[in-house]
Amino acid sequence: MIAMRKIIIGLSIVIAVPAVIAVAAVVFVLTLDPNRLKPIIKDAAAKQGLALNLAGDLQWRFYPNVGLEIADVEVRNAETQQSLARLGSAAMSVAVKPLLQRKIEVNGIDVDGVALNYWLGGDGASNWPVFTDPSAVDTDAPEVDQQAPSLNISSLKLTELAVNYRDANGIATELSGLNIYAQGFNLQGYSFKTQVSGNLKYANYPLIALDAKGGLSLDLGDERLVVEALMASLIVDGKDTAISQANAKLNTQLDADISWAAGVDIKAMVKGDTRDIRSLLEQLGHALPPTRSAEVFKAFALETQVVMSANSVALRDTIVKLDQATLSGELMLKHFEQPEINANLSLDKIVVDAYLPPPTTTQEAAKPTVPTPPAPLPLELIRSLNVTAAVDVGELEVSGVKANAVHASVVASNGIVKLKPFGLMLAGGQVGAEMTFDARKPSAHLEGLVTTKGVMVDNLLEQLAQEPILAGALNSEVKFTSAGTTDAALANNLQADIDVGSTHIKLTTINIEKRFCEAVALLKGKAASENDWPVYSELAPLKLKARYIDGKVILESLSAEIQKLQAQSTGELDIKSGDFRFPLDVRLAEFATSLEGCVIVDEKWRQRSVPLRCKGNLADIGAKTCLPDGPRITEKLKNQAKEEIKEELDKAKDKISDKAEKETDRFLEKHVEEGDVEKLKDTVKDLFKRK
Repeated sequence: MIAMRKIIIGLSIVIAVPAVIAVAAVVFVLTLDPNRLKPIIKDAAAKQGLALNLAGDLQWRFYPNVGLEIADVEVRNAETQQSLARLGSAAMSVAVKPLLQRKIEVNGIDVDGVALNYWLGGDGASNWPVFTDPSAVDTDAPEVDQQAPSLNISSLKLTELAVNYRDANGIATELSGLNIYAQGFNLQGYSFKTQVSGNLKYANYPLIALDAKGGLSLDLGDERLVVEALMASLIVDGKDTAISQANAKLNTQLDADISWAAGVDIKAMVKGDTRDIRSLLEQLGHALPPTRSAEVFKAFALETQVVMSANSVALRDTIVKLDQATLSGELMLKHFEQPEINANLSLDKIVVDAYLPPPTTTQEAAKPTVPTPPAPLPLELIRSLNVTAAVDVGELEVSGVKANAVHASVVASNGIVKLKPFGLMLAGGQVGAEMTFDARKPSAHLEGLVTTKGVMVDNLLEQLAQEPILAGALNSEVKFTSAGTTDAALANNLQADIDVGSTHIKLTTINIEKRFCEAVALLKGKAASENDWPVYSELAPLKLKARYIDGKVILESLSAEIQKLQAQSTGELDIKSGDFRFPLDVRLAEFATSLEGCVIVDEKWRQRSVPLRCKGNLADIGAKTCLPDGPRITEKLKNQAKEEIKEELDKAKDKISDKAEKETDRFLEKHVEEGDVEKLKDTVKDLFKRK
């Protein structure tokens, strides 16, 4: 029994001694006044060029966890005495046991009222001193385990933080009222929830309120950050109080995987939307110009996958929605120093008219306009381009004209930009084009080709809200060239060869047959026949060749068959004024002997052209645009009269010649010897033949 008692007492002493030592150590630490550390902390800061003012007390916290508290701290630049930072209060509580295992398990960190000032001068130097390594490196010291202790923070709470940043150009960025909450914060790559709110102010832009929450995981060992469903909303508090917060709000979502172990590597899915992009931009101080429709620039949404490395960035699976239009595709930028751009975009439909400026009023149109000086072409920029792009548009409406299946491919490289191919469906037909812009020389050169096939002109004019003066399908080919160093030079130097053809085209307001018959009547000196003429003419087929130069279309040749008529023309059209003049020569076709409704056309005029003239302005084409050409008809009548007089003179001359010949024969037979009669007859005939 005594032995057992001694054993128990011995065990109790063995157990009690370490416990007493541990309790004594804890009592010693907790009874130590932490304010005795202030001089040490200040001295360490002074070595870094910082002046600390620790106005508040350092004190232990015992409940609910063991920790340390500090309050009312100011950091200044020791040399300039500029205020660098302020701290309202901070508290930290930790678990003691994990410290013995080189693990830091922080139960909680609470920081409140931090204000940080960071400014850059014109020379790039900041208001903060340059920090130095406080300890020298001992190369002879034995290697030790450099693995950083693990850090886990159950609760991180930062409230009322403020950051004031000013760049070298004096532009200020301010973060205020910043609150950050994190649960389970760690540096080992485990996911934790976080929430951030605050206000952002940049330069003279309005205040932006930020509210975000989501999941994060940060692994310092692998140098990797993962963002999981970070939802954020930004509300712009602009000057226009009439705009509601709901309309000036941008909602975003971010999922990202960011690694910097071997250069920057980012993979992110970005989403954003707003119900009123116009109001949002207006609050930001970037008001959009007025548009014809007040219902555009409303709903906006973006979704894209961002893939970024050290020398490239790509936007993949991109979807942009604006109002009723949806743009999708991919965009890639490679080699930042000499950018290479690749794009493949598709737009489902868009009405461009709705986004154009409102039409000018009569008063605005009457105001004198200041001529715009020629703008130099960005030849250096074009020479640096390395672009490959393809764009498709399902439905496109511009100025009331609707086009479908629009496709364009552009390649820019080594100073040459090529548009090939380009095509679209328009007014029941097809339009194709190709173009080459060469910027390699001091003066740029432009050349290209535009073709149309089966375009219904009446449908196109109707879409343009113009009177359908033509009806039918047209085929055309336009080859053009130009050169210059400014936009004005390109326009002024533009030249084009134009070929137009149609198997059947209708002039809906002009009747060429009627005007032909009126001209024939004038030539015959008779009244035109009364006839119920249609208001149109049908041309089948039609062939036209023209040339554009110096702002005018020079009609080189036009040939057309109009019922039983054949027509040819040349002439000129001034593009700027719209004035035109086309003399028209019309005659009966070879197979025709007459034209219903005309006076009888005799054999002499059947193969001769009858002069008409089409003259006027494109804005005022009607039934009287093409009429008999009075001056040319008068000239023809003069020529006709001359021919008739000549015929009569020839007849009279023939009669006189015949009569003289007979009288001569009788005289010679009576008075001249028979052997010389024939010789004298020939001599007399020669006299009458002389003019």
